[in-house]
Amino acid sequence: MMKFFNKNFINIAILLIGLTVLLLVNEKPLRAGSEKGSIAPDFTLENVDGENVSLKDFRGSILVLGMVFGDKAAHDIEKYRERLKSQFNGKLINILKVVQVNKPIFITKKFIRSKIKKQHEYSQDAIKYTLIDWGGAQDLEAKYGIEDKDTPTIFIIGKNGEILFSFQGWYSEENMNKLEKELSAVLALSSAAQEKIFRIGVSRIMFHPALELAQNGFKTALEEAGYIEGKNIDFDYQDAQADFDKMTRIAHTFVSDKVDMVHSLSSTGTEEMVKVVKEIPIVFSMVTNPVEVGIINDMGPSGTNVTGVSVYSCPLMDRWPVNSQLEMYVKFIPNAKRWGTIYKEGSVNTKFHITEINERSELLGLELVEALVSKADDVGKAAESLVGKVDAIFITSDSTAISAFEDIAKVCNENMIPLFGGELECVSKGAAAAYNQDYFLTGYKAGKKAIRILNGEKPGDIPSERTKKYYLVVSQKNAEAQGVTIPEELIKMADKIL
Repeated sequence: MMKFFNKNFINIAILLIGLTVLLLVNEKPLRAGSEKGSIAPDFTLENVDGENVSLKDFRGSILVLGMVFGDKAAHDIEKYRERLKSQFNGKLINILKVVQVNKPIFITKKFIRSKIKKQHEYSQDAIKYTLIDWGGAQDLEAKYGIEDKDTPTIFIIGKNGEILFSFQGWYSEENMNKLEKELSAVLALSSAAQEKIFRIGVSRIMFHPALELAQNGFKTALEEAGYIEGKNIDFDYQDAQADFDKMTRIAHTFVSDKVDMVHSLSSTGTEEMVKVVKEIPIVFSMVTNPVEVGIINDMGPSGTNVTGVSVYSCPLMDRWPVNSQLEMYVKFIPNAKRWGTIYKEGSVNTKFHITEINERSELLGLELVEALVSKADDVGKAAESLVGKVDAIFITSDSTAISAFEDIAKVCNENMIPLFGGELECVSKGAAAAYNQDYFLTGYKAGKKAIRILNGEKPGDIPSERTKKYYLVVSQKNAEAQGVTIPEELIKMADKIL
């Protein structure tokens, strides 16, 4: 049976709160609320992409927490960040910046987020770890005993959430050296502990690209927290090949092998898993109705060994949202009447989707032009065959077409044909937009719950959650290459802009 524990490796994060920079100098004492040895008050804030990040996510890590309230120049934080990265290279440094924003009632959060991205030209990684405290609603200065809001405040927080070091002051070489010295001492003590290798059983009912995306998201979340496959994590991948008896055998194997955790993908697979695995933590993802099928009693803390992330619909069991996708894409180019698509001949699942698209196209007054292929090498030529015959191209869930999506994008860019994808990942491969569930994010959120368990929390104390119904991802660069100007209302609607 797994014992709940804290990880032994080091993961450093820096949280900066305020509209300014972390600038250290002239040390000052803090009042009650931030004493050495006390537990740092938890908080949950949205990052610039609108995703929730909690202080508790970093339990089991060494955390540098910086709070700033004021209007100083934000570019100075980059000097501080670069200094820490240089000094602690290879120590898994993450930098979380929290900006306090007082939002006027007539301005949307999405507008402010876009301004933050443009103003500071953050990388995607920086955007992910930039948090926003809207209107100071978290009252962090009171929780952390900060009376002087004009001076930056620094905390070093231990793996169990305890405050190890704190001071206030402006940036100086002397204070920077002092912080580095304190942090180095903490790291030296933590690194002395022997690192354990944890085994996570990964079960899926069958192969499907969406399940692969979810597992990749799960793995990415763990990697960002310092759990690296081959270093301190081993994954035991098991595929039941749509055989329920085999899934039951896999569950018994996980128990007999005493894995530390199970990541269970899909509803039916998880139903079988919870019947057998009673003590080892189970984190599920890609499950549509976990309460209805009896995996958990409700979406709150289960009190059992199970927690996870539910999706609106699972591609293994539910219909692909082709109708919703087509209706969304028409909004980008309402004058386009001839829509092309490419798929593998003989694919029963894709043909079902094509039939649906044809029916919806007729209702919308559109014509669907089909190009069939037998293998991925034919996809580029199929795209060329649609040139002059269509106003836009929409690729559904066909795995053959998606595997050669870049070939389609090349043809579309050369001939200014708008291209839309069935999966969100298609945008990074050249599509102007994609509208679907974010399966990678589903796995990523499940991975965040796994981290909390690996850091010592009980799975039964961690609430399950549901992901958003559908996400819209757009690329203005791809759209421009294909002759499309994305309407402003769709830019505002987009969950992510690449």
